[in-house]
Amino acid sequence: AADYITVATTGNAQDFGEMDYYTYGGQGCGNTTRAFYIQGYQYNTSSRVDTIQYFTFATPGNSTDFGNVGSGAGRYGAACNSATRALTAGGDTTGPFPQNRIDYFAMDTPGNSTSFGNLAGDNQEPNATSDETRGLWLGGYEGSMPGTDRIQYVTMDTTSNTTDFGNLISNDNTR
Repeated sequence: AADYITVATTGNAQDFGEMDYYTYGGQGCGNTTRAFYIQGYQYNTSSRVDTIQYFTFATPGNSTDFGNVGSGAGRYGAACNSATRALTAGGDTTGPFPQNRIDYFAMDTPGNSTSFGNLAGDNQEPNATSDETRGLWLGGYEGSMPGTDRIQYVTMDTTSNTTDFGNLISNDNTR
């Protein structure tokens, strides 16, 4: 189920609609028009999915299929976005093995994602944030525990690999 709140007023969440299927470990991002849910682990089939689903904010209702993630089915990655592009990176695609690929798609045109570049290392469960220019991935697990303290970024208008941004205070990424 998808719920929504009205930020300008206090109150409880309201029902917005349903997703195509129940998943966890997916990634979310959005712009002023659409909210996206990317990849995830489908609970009832015990399998990863490669789908991109979206909701249109102006019209409550069920999710709509947007396309597929080019790097395949996965979970536990992280997504960020500008006003026009969504980027998804990291996660695992074949068991508990992280990956380093970054994919992107234009948020106004349904379709599949394509390769953007690579993270500095294979990364599972990173965090992501962005502004209109840069997308950043912070921390996560690069192979084995403990986690990484790496912060890396890309300029979202130009496909490339990540560049070092700095380090977190700690690499303690406990679950």
